[in-house]
Amino acid sequence: MSPLGTRNYFVLFGFLGLICLVGLFVPLMDNDAAHHANIALHMYLTGDYVNLVDNGKDYLDKPHLHFWLAALSYQLFGVNGVAYKLPSFLISIGGVFSLYKLGVVLFNREAGRLSALILATSFAFFISLSDVRMDAILVSAICFSCWQIIEIINRKQWFYILGASLGLAAGFSVKGSVGLLVPTLFMGWYLLEKKQGRFLWSPRFILMGVLSILFISPVLYCYYLQFDLHPEKSVRAINHISGIKFALIGGATERFSGGMSNDAGKDWFFFFHTFLWAFAPWSVLAYMSIVKTLREKKNWFLSATVLSLALLIGFAGSKLPHYLNISFPFAALLVAWMLNEKPIKGAIAIILYSMTGILLASNFLVNGWLFPEKIYRLFLFFAVFMFGSIFSSKTPVDTKPFAYLIRAALYLYLFLNMNFYFQLLNYQGGQTLAEKIKGNIPSQNVFFWKDNYSSSFCFATKTLRRELTDSTKINTLQTANYLVYDSFYEKEIADHGWVLGEKISVLDFEITKIDKEFANPETREARCSKLIIARLLFFRQK
Repeated sequence: MSPLGTRNYFVLFGFLGLICLVGLFVPLMDNDAAHHANIALHMYLTGDYVNLVDNGKDYLDKPHLHFWLAALSYQLFGVNGVAYKLPSFLISIGGVFSLYKLGVVLFNREAGRLSALILATSFAFFISLSDVRMDAILVSAICFSCWQIIEIINRKQWFYILGASLGLAAGFSVKGSVGLLVPTLFMGWYLLEKKQGRFLWSPRFILMGVLSILFISPVLYCYYLQFDLHPEKSVRAINHISGIKFALIGGATERFSGGMSNDAGKDWFFFFHTFLWAFAPWSVLAYMSIVKTLREKKNWFLSATVLSLALLIGFAGSKLPHYLNISFPFAALLVAWMLNEKPIKGAIAIILYSMTGILLASNFLVNGWLFPEKIYRLFLFFAVFMFGSIFSSKTPVDTKPFAYLIRAALYLYLFLNMNFYFQLLNYQGGQTLAEKIKGNIPSQNVFFWKDNYSSSFCFATKTLRRELTDSTKINTLQTANYLVYDSFYEKEIADHGWVLGEKISVLDFEITKIDKEFANPETREARCSKLIIARLLFFRQK
């Protein structure tokens, strides 16, 4: 493929950056962004940065770094969604740049640029910057550490040892042992193909390992203080927990064995079919490039890394779509290498044009029917994007299919962040309810009914969840207090003895799990439950 040119890359990355900036203002979703934001909120409100606490209980699943960064951002910018997302966004810029540098080292400058653009425009990576979990930081840490490791191997400069160690430690500190495993797999396959296995016995490698252990020690020490020193603590009905052991191996083995199982646990081909949409619009080309590397026995270390991760995820007892993000940097490098090898034509051109059509059709389906935006806006932006694609005289002929697809992806992502998410969040009851009571009901006077929890409500009101229990009955009657609950608990609340006054109700749905009934505008409201806040009048003794 002919080079796009430095100016075109700056324009495309600039547009993408602006679209992602819009995504910073999308309110947090309950699963898992608002949930993680509340763990950081507990740190911020209590000043306890050692213990991970979720809903008043010890939290064990993820390490501290993501929560530390969010809490620090709250200190600087206040408690809001932008502050929560900002660290991930900024670190992702560094991650994309790191992949560019890795592509330059492995191939050439153009391949580096392409790989960075491919990663940044892949569907699940883009979503991770709007619906922020740990994945954006994890992927960025993987990109950085892999780049630094290759520099250590090829250039033998000791400066990169510090960078690689920090990258490995960051990956571990945000998601556990997978942050160490992925770069290690990549390094192992690279050394095997390049026949440089002696690096594993070099002082540089040993020092990298020692520094990595040193840099992860703050997280391990916090786990030690929270769990190892308190064997009486229980998580998921298990006590005598070693936090250090869980951080090093327990989290990974628990997921692989199915200790955090979900419905996809027995789907051995989960990676391969989920990858099709998660890495869209580049997934088909990624599969083609894997075949190409194996057939030509060239750069197969990248394919081996992707396939190794596919096997690990496929045979894991617990698996979720965002687990696949760790494979994206290597898939992006594969696609960039293939596109940079020769002019785009034949099957590759057909695939690029087909994906362009699919993205455009998807945009009109989502923003024209599922969550209608004003149709003239859709066509206006469509005309601008397509006009630029068709009549750009500076775009080489063999790069036009690629340029079409990039613009179609940006067009889709623009309307996801400007329209889709904002309309979708109207059905997330916690966020909507918090907006309705703002300025009218003091958040410190709000309680939750047992088994009811809304992360978005707690975060939007900047409060930690408090449950209504027998010990709170007397206190709740001394002033105006309120109860938040799902509508189907109303009879249980009355049977328990509580008398409720005026109510405010909103539609509520778990919007991260859209099904057919919810997607259809005609059946959407019927598919929703109701989240209610009601005045607590008094408790009727039985």
